[in-house]
Amino acid sequence: MSDEQAVRFACQGEELVGILGRPAAPRALGVVIVVGGPQYRTGSHRQFTLLARHLLQEGFAVLRFDCRGMGDSGGEFPGFEHISADIAAAVDTLCEHIPAVRRVVLWGATGVMALMLAGGWYYTQQQMQTGAPPTPQTPEPHHALPTPEETTQHEAQPVDPFAQEGAATGEAPVATETPVAQAGAATQPSVVAGPLAPRNVSLEQAAQSGNLVAQYELALQRLGSGRTREGVALLRAAADRGLVMAQYRMAKLYERGEGVTADLNTARQWTERAAAGGNRRAMHDLGVYFARGEGAPLDEAAAFRWFRQAAELGVADSQYNLGVLYQQGRGVTANPGEALFWFSVAARQGDQDAAARATSLETQVAATQMEQARARAQSFRPRAAIAVANGDFGPRPWAQRPAT
Repeated sequence: MSDEQAVRFACQGEELVGILGRPAAPRALGVVIVVGGPQYRTGSHRQFTLLARHLLQEGFAVLRFDCRGMGDSGGEFPGFEHISADIAAAVDTLCEHIPAVRRVVLWGATGVMALMLAGGWYYTQQQMQTGAPPTPQTPEPHHALPTPEETTQHEAQPVDPFAQEGAATGEAPVATETPVAQAGAATQPSVVAGPLAPRNVSLEQAAQSGNLVAQYELALQRLGSGRTREGVALLRAAADRGLVMAQYRMAKLYERGEGVTADLNTARQWTERAAAGGNRRAMHDLGVYFARGEGAPLDEAAAFRWFRQAAELGVADSQYNLGVLYQQGRGVTANPGEALFWFSVAARQGDQDAAARATSLETQVAATQMEQARARAQSFRPRAAIAVANGDFGPRPWAQRPAT
């Protein structure tokens, strides 16, 4: 039997309130209703309540919620350009309460969605244990966290000129593997979260019209072709307006001194914005900054928190680093069982060093701990991540070729 229940969940230290619709037999597609304008989750004339209940009757799990500072939620309203963290928390809550949901789409007012970066905003629950999203970046080493026993570093293979970390400090690239942040009924229409550019529009035209994703992609083209000043300007414009991937790339520019003066403090600030917006590689990188005390104060407890978030989203490097922190009691109470679990999870993604550490730890823990860690690692699945915040922008009109 379908029902509705009140749920409370955290977002950046504040408590958010929402209503969760739980179908008797939930579909793989869930819906998060994003409220626009100065109203709360009920909506004018109860429109969101009626919509949610209609979707619930059709078998869709649905969550309507109040952003920070709205309705029953705590905190101060950050403005609709800065509610990506609220949305990410809502998606996590929906997926946590309804495990059957593998894909989540947003439903909201056009004005709000236009601010949410145009071109489609949706969430993808990773279908593979690698948690890899469609947009390629750079495979990276997991030795982001230096340890007393380890001094060797792996070489990364750059895919684009901004994906490497640590270049500004002379260290091996650290944190830019494929980034990331779900299937509905056959009759379900496409969900678009903002105005799409006209069909067959060029990338340049879309960027000129203000499409943030187009500005971001054109910026990468300009930077790759040596038109650095133009590329940096385009990238900064998209980042300033809230495109998380552009914020992440700005961090890389300042980290490496590409088109700007190298500045780890500024790089870390951009990384924080991208991490808060849901970019899982930025979460990992921010953990690296705190773990090393470079561009940020040395704070292993903060490093642990950010590595944990990225690890739960499927980042193998963070999973490995969590294992190190748990093993050595850095930023968290030492726990060999948890260390074994996270090394085992990373090993399942092909991390050979994690596999070696897991094998070594298995000889140091009780048999029951070993079996529990193995079973947990076997069943581990990464949490849903924000697709657009991790480079999965969906179909773009300038990327489509006309039919012949």
